[in-house]
Amino acid sequence: MSQQTHPPRWAAALLQWLVDDALHTPRGDFEEYFHEIAREGGVPRARWWYRAQVVRMVPGRLVAKLIWNLLMLKNHLLLAYRNLRKNKVAAAINVFGLSFAIGCTLVAYLYVQSMINNEASHENGDTIFLVQQQVREQGEQKEVGYTPIPMGPTLAAEFPQVVGAVRLKNGGGTVVQDGNEFHESIRFVDPGFLQMFTFPLQYGDPEQALTQPNTVVLSEGAAAKYFGEENPLGQTLLLKLAEAEAVPFTVTGVAAAYNPRTSLWFSVLLPFEHRPSPSDTDWSETTTATFIQVSSPRSLADVSTQMAPYVQLQNEAAGEEAPVVEQFTFGNLYELARHSDEVESTIAGHIPWAPVITLSVMALFLLVLSCVNYMNIALAAATRRLKEIGIRKVVGSNRGQLVVQFLTENVVLCVFALGVGFGVAYLFLVPAFTDIAGGAVNLWDTPLVALAVFLGCLLVGVGLFSGAYPALYISSFQPISILSNTQKLGRRNVFMQSLLTVQFVLAFITMIVCLGLVFNAQDEQSRDWGYNQAHTLVMQLPNPAMYDVMRNEVAQLPNITAVSGAQEHIGRSHTWIEPVIAGESMWARTFGVDAAYLETLGLRLKEGRFFDAEQVSIAADEVVINETFAQRQGWTEPLGQTLRIDSTTYAVIGVMEDFHYDGFTDDIAPVVFQLADVASHTFLALRVEAGAGTQTAEAVAAIGARLMPDETDWYFFQDTVFDGYFQETQGITDIFLFIAVLALLISCMGLFGLASQNTASRLKEVSIRKVLGATVAHVAALMNRRYALLLLLAAVLATPLSYLLLNALLDSIYVYRMGIGAGPFLLAYLLVFLTGLLTISTQLRFLALANPADLLRNE
Repeated sequence: MSQQTHPPRWAAALLQWLVDDALHTPRGDFEEYFHEIAREGGVPRARWWYRAQVVRMVPGRLVAKLIWNLLMLKNHLLLAYRNLRKNKVAAAINVFGLSFAIGCTLVAYLYVQSMINNEASHENGDTIFLVQQQVREQGEQKEVGYTPIPMGPTLAAEFPQVVGAVRLKNGGGTVVQDGNEFHESIRFVDPGFLQMFTFPLQYGDPEQALTQPNTVVLSEGAAAKYFGEENPLGQTLLLKLAEAEAVPFTVTGVAAAYNPRTSLWFSVLLPFEHRPSPSDTDWSETTTATFIQVSSPRSLADVSTQMAPYVQLQNEAAGEEAPVVEQFTFGNLYELARHSDEVESTIAGHIPWAPVITLSVMALFLLVLSCVNYMNIALAAATRRLKEIGIRKVVGSNRGQLVVQFLTENVVLCVFALGVGFGVAYLFLVPAFTDIAGGAVNLWDTPLVALAVFLGCLLVGVGLFSGAYPALYISSFQPISILSNTQKLGRRNVFMQSLLTVQFVLAFITMIVCLGLVFNAQDEQSRDWGYNQAHTLVMQLPNPAMYDVMRNEVAQLPNITAVSGAQEHIGRSHTWIEPVIAGESMWARTFGVDAAYLETLGLRLKEGRFFDAEQVSIAADEVVINETFAQRQGWTEPLGQTLRIDSTTYAVIGVMEDFHYDGFTDDIAPVVFQLADVASHTFLALRVEAGAGTQTAEAVAAIGARLMPDETDWYFFQDTVFDGYFQETQGITDIFLFIAVLALLISCMGLFGLASQNTASRLKEVSIRKVLGATVAHVAALMNRRYALLLLLAAVLATPLSYLLLNALLDSIYVYRMGIGAGPFLLAYLLVFLTGLLTISTQLRFLALANPADLLRNE
């Protein structure tokens, strides 16, 4: 028969899908009629007849097929429900493992979303770009986030694609309120800041708030700090900028609460014109950040290709000694934090990639572990369903129908586990993690569509990964081998044993990493802080006006060896400054203190001297720095070196040893100690004799109750300032401990399932051995020794992986950490081996109670 006398291929394929059976009867009948019509009336007529018949059948057959599929789905669901009820233990084990793994994965997803999308609240972020400079300095190419002062207005004026430009300059100032002075971080911005970025105002008009000189916009917290609960609009705030006198600013706006992780956070916003050195035309002067908003993301290409004249203008203005600007680049607002490590001096916040990656990996570990456990449990439970499989195949079920049945059971279980996991995450895991992570996770902050897509993908992924292999493997059994009792499931299944080994490798890794964090936390408790934090009682006063009053009161107490005051205090507060050394600036932390502060806190002098209390007036232009400051500047002889802060030049009179002020997770930054006016002191530190701390604290509390009856929690011992850090570290350890215990439990469930299946399949062998005189202990050792070998193999495989992972984790989280010893490994081996052997020992009961007569009666 020629090619031309075949029925239309698409119609034949559609017919086969609609009505065909295993014997191809309908298709054969249609082809017979097709050839008869072709002989009598020609091939074209036959082809049109064939198409018309198939198309006419489509509506009715589709409805019938839909009804049939719905009936089959109902049948599959009913069978799945019955089988899950029949195998309650296996179902409960799988739901437990999958639900907690899904809950942990959901928490990890929410945390990652909150970390990498910290600018998501800004509605027009896809059209907002930070202008950046690519510079070459001493042969090294790098990208920096600061830009020339005139850049923003110039781009807005010369490019129609640029619909807005906003400059931002970081600075500081002093708020004068009721005779008290408070140092504040200030951001000087162009008037369009509140229009370009999404910061809804609780009070005020965002379009007018910063358009006039001497106006100020406050954050919600700053407004409450200075004006309480009242509406501050129209109120006056006195501000000292640089060395100028206090100037009144009118409050024209108060921001509503906003995402604290945004890089553009602020306490006080002032118009850009009030910044120090207010030159708008000097291309050699830079600002912290310049943002432009374009009409569409595509139009940015037109701007970026025309930046060459501004590169030349910048280099000519900066002079030969400045780094050479090679080009200007643009970073999208939504992407800034993700690329902040690649850009120096950027305003973008830093994403803590270490906990993001680690938590994601551990959640994935747990999810894979629970899926592998499901495979083992499903294969073990199939031992009791072999006859069902054999009979269904004998009566006509094909392999595809069995695969669908087993996958349906898996999907039903996974849907239930997803619901339970969501509930566990919402009720327990998210609140617990939020407490640990400081409010970083909120279930309802994530867009519902994105959350639904994630949960849907999670359900499909878990369902297919955990259920595909058991369904395909079990459905492949031949009915003759099943019904003749020659089918042996899993006794020597290398794949099942490999899965179990993988489970325990993951369990070993999580347990070793967890114990490593525990050991590191213990090491931190005994680590040197860089100064003598013991025997120091510190009072944080509500305002500087209380300083002299409280100092006079506590000076009369016994057992006090030193008294000092400060504007900022180690472990509680500091201020970022940008000192200028030889024309170049750097970021440093500064503490404003009195002359006795450094000795009172027990800081260690490396070279030079501390402040002289008898020459305070002379020492007003002197500073003490830490080792890191000197090292960053490359000073081999730092004494006598000078630096400029704002408009004042200071001389370095001393260098102290580095000390920890925030914990051990970050590098120690450059630190500058300056003498501060007593009128700004809000901290009072007392050095107390050993053994007199409690007595002195009680006396201080009594004074406070008399002078400040409304204040609470206003004094503390210096050795408690890291309590928050240690609690956070303990929180991280608790997270890993939870995951490690859960991983171990899931692994032991898989071991239990495999061991119980092995015992059930070998009961007759056990009976024969017992009849021949074997003891229960001998039989148990014979049957389960391979599981002990699997545990040993898992330990061997996990050891190098755990060492590398623990090293990487500690390096990524802690700058100052312990060395890795054998302790975490040995303890993890002990815990996992004991738990595994305890799980295996549960089968001894079945071996001991097995009656050979009952088992061999029918043989």
